[in-house]
Order: sequence, then C-alpha cells, then structure tokens
Amino acid sequence: MEAITDQLTVQFTLGAGLMLGANGERGLGLIISGRVLAGLGVGGCSNMVPIYISELSPPAVRGRLVGIYEMGWQIGGLVGFWINYGLSETMAPSHRQWLIPFAVQLIPGGCLLIGAIWLPESPRWRFANGQNDRALKDLCWIRNLPGDHPYILEEVEAINAQVEWTRIHVGAGFWKPFSALRQRQNQWRFFLGGMLFFWQNGSGINAINYYSPTVFKSLGVTGPNTGFLTTGCFGVVKVGPSSYIWLPVTNVR
Repeated sequence: MEAITDQLTVQFTLGAGLMLGANGERGLGLIISGRVLAGLGVGGCSNMVPIYISELSPPAVRGRLVGIYEMGWQIGGLVGFWINYGLSETMAPSHRQWLIPFAVQLIPGGCLLIGAIWLPESPRWRFANGQNDRALKDLCWIRNLPGDHPYILEEVEAINAQVEWTRIHVGAGFWKPFSALRQRQNQWRFFLGGMLFFWQNGSGINAINYYSPTVFKSLGVTGPNTGFLTTGCFGVVKVGPSSYIWLPVTNVR
C-alpha cells in the first residue's frame, strides 16, 4: 500500500510538472495531459491514503486522523480559491499569473513525495502476508514503543485475530471480500455508500468547483475580480459543513 501511494504521488507530481511547462502552441496539450495525469494520481491517493491512515492509526484516534485528512483536503481547495483571487488582485493578466497556481501544486505534492521516503508499509498488511518480524519492527517504530510493551502486545494480538478471522471467513484473493455482498444487510450498506458517491458527483458540485467564476458571472455577479472573490467565499461555505461533521469525530475515544 505504501508503494502504491508513492507511485500515485510521483504521478501527480509529474502531471503538475507538465502543466507548469505549458507554453506556446503546445501549452493546451500539456495542460490537458498534465491535468489527466495529476487527476488520476490525486484520485488514487484520495482512495489509498485514508485506508493507509486507518491501518496505521490506533483505534482510539482512527476516526480523528481520517477526519483530519478530509479537513486537509477541503482546506487545500479553499486555499486554492483564495490564491486565484489574490493573484487576480495583485498581478496583471500574464503568462506568469496563471502559471503560479500550477506551481503551487508542487509544494504539497513535493512534501508528500519527500515524506513518503520514511513511510513504512502498513504493519497490518505485513502481518496478513506473513512478514511478522518486519511488521512488529514497523509497528514499534510507529508507536515509539518497545516490542514487549503491553500496548504493542495487545495491538499485535488484535491484528492477528482480525487477520485470522478474515482468512477463515473471507479467504484470500482480490474478489473474496465481495462475497460478503451475498448478505442482504451488506447489500443495503453497499447501496447506501455507492449512492452517496453517485449523488455527490451527480449534483454537479465538481462543475461549480472548477467553473465557479463563470457560474457566478452567469448568475449576475459582475466586476473584474468579483467572480474570484465569490468563489473564495464559496470555498469558505464549503469547508463549514465538513468542519461540523469532523468535530464530533475528533471526540471519539
């Protein structure tokens, strides 16, 4: 899992680099290809990173840490909106003006890429694949505790119990977990989760995110930079509900 996250981060960084190199007649092609490449990388990371966090996190703060990831996602979008507004206010329209937002992408992407050098593989994954010694070593490093500490012993026992239960009741292989969909209650849960993603994207929120200045202009919001200002305010409103949902999660023990 850690290796896949590294590959996706490299992919996103390469995509951002292509967009940054857009200029002249090849500019549009580089922007499109870079956007596709970066989008695939970000999409993959948005799936893998929460799973990776949940597997590394202690149960008592697992919801909090995954919630912090979601908050970081939303705040990053908010910062992007206001960067565009700030550039529109302080710089004249030029090649450099729209190049800076592309360059800013490399800051978080580069930090993640550099930090990934020290990221260990998920101990849970190593236990499930028979790499017990390495899994114990990585778990002790993550928890900053010795291998004979009661907390480590208890967590290892819980992980092994879960791995054994999965081996007996689910089995090995990529498609085995999907056998749980034969149960009626799991079908309903799967349906609800799938519909949440479907209607979230089907509502058109992504179109508003990417084309919000144009959308607000069509609604009668006028002025040279008012569209970017309204977009920034939209980002603030968008982060609000996420904070409201995230705060109760942080209190879970």
